[in-house]
Amino acid sequence: MEPNIVFSHVTKTYKGGVTALEDVSFSVGSGVFGLLGHNGAGKSTLMKALVTVEPPTSGAIQVCGFDTVRQGREVRRRLGYLPQELPMYPSLSVRDFLGYMGELKGVRDKTQVEQVLLQVEMQDFARRKIGQLSGGMRRRVGIAQALLGEPPILVVDEPTAGLDPEERVRFRGVLSLLPDCRVYPFATASLRGLKNTPDIVARVERETGFKIDVITGREEAILDYRGAVSRMQERSGVLVDIGGGSTELVFFRSREVIAARSLPLGSLSLFNRFVSGVIPDKQELRDMRAEAIKVISPALPPKGDFVPEPICGVGGTVRAANELYLASGGGAEGYSPDFLRDVLAQAEANPRKLMRRILKLAPERVHTLVPGMVVLSAAAELCGAKTIVTSSYGVREGYLEHMLEKEGLLHA
Repeated sequence: MEPNIVFSHVTKTYKGGVTALEDVSFSVGSGVFGLLGHNGAGKSTLMKALVTVEPPTSGAIQVCGFDTVRQGREVRRRLGYLPQELPMYPSLSVRDFLGYMGELKGVRDKTQVEQVLLQVEMQDFARRKIGQLSGGMRRRVGIAQALLGEPPILVVDEPTAGLDPEERVRFRGVLSLLPDCRVYPFATASLRGLKNTPDIVARVERETGFKIDVITGREEAILDYRGAVSRMQERSGVLVDIGGGSTELVFFRSREVIAARSLPLGSLSLFNRFVSGVIPDKQELRDMRAEAIKVISPALPPKGDFVPEPICGVGGTVRAANELYLASGGGAEGYSPDFLRDVLAQAEANPRKLMRRILKLAPERVHTLVPGMVVLSAAAELCGAKTIVTSSYGVREGYLEHMLEKEGLLHA
């Protein structure tokens, strides 16, 4: 296998005759590699030369077969870089800063910002200003910007310098997930509901080498529960995961699952079926609510067989609803279903104002958030819940734990 990085007789001499690197040669393949040396040994200079910040005085550096001097753009496309000190705009939110860095890198896939936020466990702080972050959080944001564009090579310069012991452990945990990690691809309602699912799975495997595990609705519900509830303090209640094509319900008591359901009721499917514009009008809201009640009602266990309190919300729709609640001045301990009813009332009375609120906080869900909130409101009403709490985790974490357990890499 060809090495990813090659240094050939590299020397770097600064003005005034100071030599930071002298005749350095080595090659690096796949894996994790570290540079050891005393202060002033030239470690940072070597990294700057590698990432094209400073050209070598003599010699050559290649990254994935491209020369850092003559083909710098191609090299930069294949590198993610976190320097010792990464300048950040303190007035920008975490999400806006990553979006800005993505623009500079030429990353056109806007979903990558959300992906890297998840990778470094900063999704719950996406709206927080950079200037309000701790040192450890800022370093995690630094790693996130380095991951934008999915570079095959990640270069970090003293990533844990200045961090307290707890943040160092967390930061190393994030780094340990990145190189040579196992991949467990799976699909939920977006794929299992199609007529040509086997054809799609076969084509993906043929073109990428990955075999997708298309999980059933019940499996999705159980994995939702495993991923979310195990990380929450609630021991009893009802888990609700509202996806684009389905809604999963899990009824649990004392951390034991009583019943698990997967319903053909999703935020995107409701939007496509009932909404003519962007924000549904009064009649469309009524029609969606009637549909949600019709589908959810038969799925509920008999009264007394489950604990209706609280609703544990999972998934992007529920997280976006929680963002709306927090932006309105609410606390982090959960909220009443009355908040959902207030938002739905605003959809009727002032849809333009509601659309501006959603565009500011969750623009990617401007058309599906209100239908999703209709489902969440109906579920809370039918269950008799008075509190809704939100989890940042769900089926992804549950599936990962399941696969790691299956392979003997994690023990329950």
